[in-house]
This record gives sequence, C-alpha cells and structure tokens, in this order.
Amino acid sequence: AWEAPTDRSRKWWYAAGFLSVFLAMSSKEIAISVPIVVMLYDRAFKLPSWRAIRHPGRGRGWFYLGMGLVCGVTFVALAAGARGSSAGFGTGMKWYGYFYTQCWAVAHYLRLIVWPNALTLDYGTELVTGLRGVPGLVLLLALAAATVAAWTRVRRLGWFAFAGAWFFLLLAPSSSVIPIPTEIAAERRVYLAMLPVVALVVLAAELMRRRFAPAVSFKRSVWALAGIAGGGLLVTTAMRSHEYADSETLWRTVVRTAPESPRAYVNLGAALLREVPPKKDEAEVAFRQAMALDTTCHFGCAPLAKILAERGQTADAEQLFERTLAFDPGNAPVERRYALLLMRSGAFDRALPHLRRVAASFPTVEHLVVLSAAQEAVGLQRTGMMTLEYASRLYPGNGTINRLIAALGANGSDAGAPEAMRQLALKLAAGWE
Repeated sequence: AWEAPTDRSRKWWYAAGFLSVFLAMSSKEIAISVPIVVMLYDRAFKLPSWRAIRHPGRGRGWFYLGMGLVCGVTFVALAAGARGSSAGFGTGMKWYGYFYTQCWAVAHYLRLIVWPNALTLDYGTELVTGLRGVPGLVLLLALAAATVAAWTRVRRLGWFAFAGAWFFLLLAPSSSVIPIPTEIAAERRVYLAMLPVVALVVLAAELMRRRFAPAVSFKRSVWALAGIAGGGLLVTTAMRSHEYADSETLWRTVVRTAPESPRAYVNLGAALLREVPPKKDEAEVAFRQAMALDTTCHFGCAPLAKILAERGQTADAEQLFERTLAFDPGNAPVERRYALLLMRSGAFDRALPHLRRVAASFPTVEHLVVLSAAQEAVGLQRTGMMTLEYASRLYPGNGTINRLIAALGANGSDAGAPEAMRQLALKLAAGWE
C-alpha cells in the first residue's frame, strides 16, 4: 500500500490487509500483535518520527484503526469460551511463576534456533523454580534493553529495533505473563518468532560478506562452513523425524529430555501398552514413576489401576481409583472405569454413585441405559424405570431405550430380571476400559 501508484490500488491493498488480519485473528490469538507490528515497521522504515504515526498519510491512520477494530474478534471469541480453561489468569497458575518459567523457556528456544538438538514433544506442566530461570531472565532483560535503546536511534538501528520488538510481540501471547497451565513450554510457540532472529542472522552474514568479499578464500571457507552446518542439521532433522515413526521411541525421548514431567511417563506407559504384545511390566514401571513425581495422583494412578485390575488385584486397583477421584472428582473416564471394576466384582450398589455422576455430566444413551440396568440389578426397579423414562424424553424414538422399557414392563417381576440387567450393564460398559 505504501508503494501503490494509485488511490484505487492502495485501497485494495488495505482491504487485503483487513481480510488477512481477520483470518489471522479468527485462527490464533498471537495475531493480536499484527497492528502493533505494522505501526512499528512504519516507524522503523517509513516515518520520520513517533509523532508521524498519528498522521502517517496515505490513509495509514485509518488502516491502523481498522486493524485494531478487527482485533476485537479475538476478544469476542475468548468471551464466548473458545479457549476454554486452557489459558488465562483464572486457571490457578500464578502469573509470576509462569513468567519466570518463560524466561527459561525463551532462552531455551533461542538455543534451539542456533542448534536444534534435544528437542522434545512435551515439557510438562511443572513451573521452573530455583535458579534455572535466572540466566534466561538476564538474557531477556538485556535483549529488551537493547531493543528499547535501538528505538532511540531509529535512523541507524531501526532494523534491530524492529526485529527485537517483533520477536517479543510474537512471543507475548504465549510466553509472557498469561498462564497456559496445560504446558509450560512448547517449541511450536517460537516458530513465527524465529523470523526476526533469522532475519538478523542474514543481515549479519550480509554485512560480513560485504566487508570481506574481496577475500576469495573467505568465500570458500564460508561455503565450506555452511555445507558442514547444513549437513549436520540435515542429519539431526532426519533422526528427529524418525522418532515420530514409533510412539514408544518418541515418548522415551521425552522422558529423557524432560525427566521431571509425570505426563511424559504416562504417555510412555500408554505407548508401551499399545505395543503388540503389550509391554505391561514396563508400562507399570512408567506409571509408578509418574505417580512418584505427582503426589496428587492425577498422573499414572488410573492407568496403573487398569493393569492391576486385569491381574486380579482388585483391592489395589480400587485404592488407586479412589485416590484419583479424591483429587479429580469430575473425571468421568476414571469414574466409568471404576464403576466397571466394581460391577465386575459384583458390587453394583457401590458402582451406582459413580454411574449417576457420569450420567449427570454426560447423559448419553449408553450412560443412562447402564445406570438404569445397574439400578434394576440391585432391585431398584422403579428408579431404573424412571431413569429409562428420562432417557426416553431426552432421546425420543430411540430403539434401544424403547425396547428396554417394553421388556422391563413385561418381565419386571421375573426372578431372572436382575441377573439379566447385570449382564446388560456389563456388556454395555465393557468398552469403558
């Protein structure tokens, strides 16, 4: 738009800009930095002063305002719950602890940009503590100070000022003070922020080329070094890509690079169970390691309980399910597995509270029918019928519900009805493992 030859073509470029911002904001919150980045670009390369941003000419003032209004899309989406509980200040994670962790994470990202070894799929959910974040904090403060200083000398250092601001703005939505408790760090967060870093590297290489261009031997040395570095990166990339071909190998890498993450051990255990034949003993070791790292029993307890239940260690499995639900009472998958374990051991009465909670949270046909069958199995015929009638109102015309209502109405007093209901409940719940 700056270089458009006519007002008509300039307006079309602005329209394309609005559309791009709208699509970006509708896709990811990180795009909220776009209007600011555009203004900083103009200041660094097009405008003579900060005051000129208020009246930049060529319709840019209206363009800035329009981009800001389009950015309201993100806030509308967040207000509607698009992000859910995966990010924000109300997630229970302290903002200052998350910020300190990001100081470590961003410094780690910068190291990976230089040489991407020791990559990992999952950094876990535990915040960085102690002195681990201090080097990153010092580094980022130095970079921030250098960026601010460069803005005071825009005529000479505008390129560095813009690149520094661009880097921090791209990372701000995910790597600043807004907690994302589901993962303290993720390498994908720096993919876009790599752009200004790479740009600075290219600029530095170009400056060196201009200064040392007459030296032919230097040119050859540069090409040789570039070839060696490129070959090394090619090999490490191929090795890293190969890890994704096997789930067990991938999660063993995560355990090796992030040994303090209980989630890594849980996923390793799950991968081991998917092997043919399942490696249950190794999976049990992984789950117990996850439990050792997580005292809340949020990680490891439920999958280990499943292994113990299959071995007939019912009492130990029940204890693990109880511990999990004590810390996470709304965990429907665990409630279902625990209810299935109790029903298989014949304790339908003890399974009922768990089945009720699952059906209350997720009133699907399957959940309601299993609850009704369990109620009938313990002699609560009237309650079981009421559950089916409720299910019938939620899902009118459902064949399974209507046939079961008819069968219970015809055979409700049959002495074999409770046993038939037990078998029905177990059959329908078998897929909950």
